[in-house]
Amino acid sequence: MNSSELISAQALLTSLLKTRLNAEAFTALASKQTEIENGASDKTFFTAFSMAMRFSGKALLNPNESELTSAQSLHAGWNISDWTCDMTARASLIVALHNSTPADQAAARLLALHQTADLNEHIAIAKSLFLMPSPEAVLHIAREGIRSNMRSVFEAICQHNPYPAQYFDEVAWNQMVVKCLFVDIPLRGIYGLDKRANPTLAQILVDLAKERWAASRPVSPEMWRCVGPFADGEGVTAMKRALGATPTEARGAALGLSVEKSGVGKRWLEQEAPDLLRAVTEGRLTWENYDHV
Repeated sequence: MNSSELISAQALLTSLLKTRLNAEAFTALASKQTEIENGASDKTFFTAFSMAMRFSGKALLNPNESELTSAQSLHAGWNISDWTCDMTARASLIVALHNSTPADQAAARLLALHQTADLNEHIAIAKSLFLMPSPEAVLHIAREGIRSNMRSVFEAICQHNPYPAQYFDEVAWNQMVVKCLFVDIPLRGIYGLDKRANPTLAQILVDLAKERWAASRPVSPEMWRCVGPFADGEGVTAMKRALGATPTEARGAALGLSVEKSGVGKRWLEQEAPDLLRAVTEGRLTWENYDHV
């Protein structure tokens, strides 16, 4: 984010907190934010970040439509639907740091903070990585997040977070998507999933499906979302097989086959599953509702 966007982001974060915290708690947090904006020491920043939850609590924001729209308008993919008050408070301190400190120094402080952060602090940092003037400088934190054994930290990176779509290379992106499938985290929560789909990921997922079938293990219908646009003959064959499985798997396979570029998949659907193809074509079957229509 540039300086004017950071100011706007800080205004939104402050507004979210002001309408949810009591006056005393909000004043205490605002005071720390001001100290940091005025160039407070590392110790002051680290202590304020650690103590933020004492004032904010951990309640969900439960944002209204206007607040959701405001976040999205400030940065594409900024989704605060799952944000908590402590995440918001800590994000406001991170933005305050960037409003008073050169980007490289601010990134260095955040990297140092990350080394000693507790679980909730890790989550807040992960959620806030894009709220920086030099997000590339903290790529290490995001890559550590997708390797984390702490599910909540991994979710903070991969779910409703615009950072990976914008800054991950293909290897890191594919690793994140595959890990979601292994630990049963929905792909629909990954921002930029369709835009960042790629042939390498499609092949990885086809191979994964074959391995799971060989071991008599279930295959996530969502994987066909990343396979369909790049499916070769092997990919089409795999989706045809999935079409004959459970109704939910069949709907996922139909969605994948409907966007297969050669047209083979759609022609096969016309013959073997015309009702599903019709549902896709008419917009009644989508990746948002495939598992409960």
